Amino acid sequence: MRLNICILRMLVLSLICVFSSVSSASEYDVDGNGVDDPLTDGLLVLRHQFGLSGTALTAGTLASNATVTDPSELANYIDERTVIFDLDGNGSLDPLTDGLLLLRYLFGLSGDAMTNGVIGLGATRDSYSAINAHIDSSKSAIYLLSGKVIGGYLSQAKVCLDTNKNLTCDDDENHVFTDDTASYTLEVNIAPRGFTLLAEAIPGVTKDLTAGAVTKPYTLMAPSELKNGINSNNITVFTTLLSTLLNDDTSILNTKKTIESLQSVLQISAGIDELIGNDFIANGSEQTRAIAVTFISLLQEIQQPLITGSNEALTVIKQNNVSGATPSAILSAIDIATQNKIFNYSAAETQNVGSSKIAPIFVTNSSEGQGSSSSNLVEDEIPLVVSDTLGGEKEVPSIQEELTRGIVVAGENSNPKIQDDGECRYDYTSIEKTVELITLSGSNVTSSKYYLDDINWQQPCTGSLADSDTYVLSEAGWVIEQNFGTNGYSFDDNCLIENEVPDGSVTRSFCATTGNYGGEQMSSVLPYITFENPTDKFPSGSRGFDVTWIRNTDRVEVYALLGGGSSSGKIWTSGDSKSLEEFLTKTIEKYKNGENQDIWYQDDLHLRFISYDNSSKTGEVVWFDKSKPYPDKTVGVRPFEVRSIFGKPVALLDRNGYSTRAYGAQEFTNRPIFTFLADGDVEGVTTGIYRGDLEIPKPSRHHLGRRDLDRFVNPTFIDAVYDAFGIPKFPR
Repeated sequence: MRLNICILRMLVLSLICVFSSVSSASEYDVDGNGVDDPLTDGLLVLRHQFGLSGTALTAGTLASNATVTDPSELANYIDERTVIFDLDGNGSLDPLTDGLLLLRYLFGLSGDAMTNGVIGLGATRDSYSAINAHIDSSKSAIYLLSGKVIGGYLSQAKVCLDTNKNLTCDDDENHVFTDDTASYTLEVNIAPRGFTLLAEAIPGVTKDLTAGAVTKPYTLMAPSELKNGINSNNITVFTTLLSTLLNDDTSILNTKKTIESLQSVLQISAGIDELIGNDFIANGSEQTRAIAVTFISLLQEIQQPLITGSNEALTVIKQNNVSGATPSAILSAIDIATQNKIFNYSAAETQNVGSSKIAPIFVTNSSEGQGSSSSNLVEDEIPLVVSDTLGGEKEVPSIQEELTRGIVVAGENSNPKIQDDGECRYDYTSIEKTVELITLSGSNVTSSKYYLDDINWQQPCTGSLADSDTYVLSEAGWVIEQNFGTNGYSFDDNCLIENEVPDGSVTRSFCATTGNYGGEQMSSVLPYITFENPTDKFPSGSRGFDVTWIRNTDRVEVYALLGGGSSSGKIWTSGDSKSLEEFLTKTIEKYKNGENQDIWYQDDLHLRFISYDNSSKTGEVVWFDKSKPYPDKTVGVRPFEVRSIFGKPVALLDRNGYSTRAYGAQEFTNRPIFTFLADGDVEGVTTGIYRGDLEIPKPSRHHLGRRDLDRFVNPTFIDAVYDAFGIPKFPR
């Protein structure tokens, strides 16, 4: 392969100083940045045809704004377009013919200078005019997108490809209307990859074939990359949730790989069994259809009022505003409908403890929100939409540059403190303002934490047992949980990728979208905080960050250090079991024989395993509340499965069995697990079954509009906020 690389370098260097690239984008835009570039797209094709893969394919050849960066996805893209990249038409892809022809073309060569010495044997296109005509026809191709629009089945819904990314079907964008079966076929003359399909339900025009005429407008969306079936681009309630994740945080790359990952996560989170883009009316469950109906009912109540109210509020701040808040308002409306109607269903209490069937109950985010009207939801959300819109208008430093200056994670949390017995333990009885300043210097990560007592900033004590009892499963085995950055990190565009374990098998990507709030009113940016002077403005250089993080795989952790003590993660009923399956078999047999096999989980919440089938690796557990009398103490019967993760059997439980009882209706990324720790797995920890958690690779978004999560800002921003309340600056 060394010879091929040397040839490649000489070929490129001979062209690089003389010719310019083709600026328009086409199917030859392999990395998806909107430009056909010889030094990125041309080299990617050439390297792939030489047989390079992985980082050898992409190193130094990706544009800074590439939307496709995964080597396997880039290779698949080229392989799926053999006809297009076979420029000389001889039926094979050859780097020294087709690859060089494309590279020369992208550098701007024409005529004999483009074709001399690089036409392959058996070529059906052996002249510049024939090859150029083939390239032109490929660049001017018409792309067909077709499918159904499904909230209910929507006829006469307006469908377009959102090429200017404003979440509106504009007059200058190709559009069609669905027919009487809710089907559409849309022709576009640009490659649809990376764009969003929109379907607008228009009052007086669009008809829901089940519910009747649409009286209030709303928008459904789908990533154009999502295809469940040949040539099928259905636009549904659930593809809308998927698109919202991609559009709401532009740091998440809209790629096939990302979409596939998010799709599986949404199936778990929304509680549906079907693929996200499927026709859930014809082929879905009753529960899936019920989720869709409740989602649409709220979305059509809030979307247009939120758009109108947000743009009116933004006009008060920016006199030249026309509709600048519309995209953020549409995404926020979908978020509200999601938070209130979809992800937060819980298991109904069942009288029959031998049944695993449950009924979904739709609840709101909190008890105080259960009586909220749609108008109240809109009124509460308008300031946050305006804040999001204001934060995205100016050029900002990259996240790597920001981290070298320091990023502050600000919130309200419990902290470890020296207790009366001299031990360092978390004080869960108090919640204080807390900050963590994270900075990068070369390859080193530094983190400084402080909490505010009544007057002064204090540093938490170190060495708390709660900070050292968690072990994480990696490909190399169990390792103790470590601080951020301990195992190294890297940057990819505006994302920081952290190795959570030494062997790099579990990683976490932090992707940031930066808002520049200098000169903006504090009360507009942080509308849920009451400022003494609402007209106070942030000083120049104040920036906040929407940070979305996601893992590359499931992360399993156990709480093991105490090794069997009263607060340990070890399960006392495990007895002399030598494996997870032996434990499940024994504990269920003992339960059936009337022996107490209850397992404490949290507070008064317990569970017991009641069935397990070793062939299917599935079974059932019953959750119950010991503080209540029978039968009211039963919380629910839920399924579980045994899954192999990094070669270790793990019993994975369904959180919906107890989440409403333990925490109230919230959105979770983790699920309870039980696994077996053998001798030598963790030094100093006794053999047995231990409880823990599995965190699914679901995106978790932190932004300034969420008061229930930590906020990511720069020091200038947080200093201004604290100064407004007379709070001293935290130590640097």
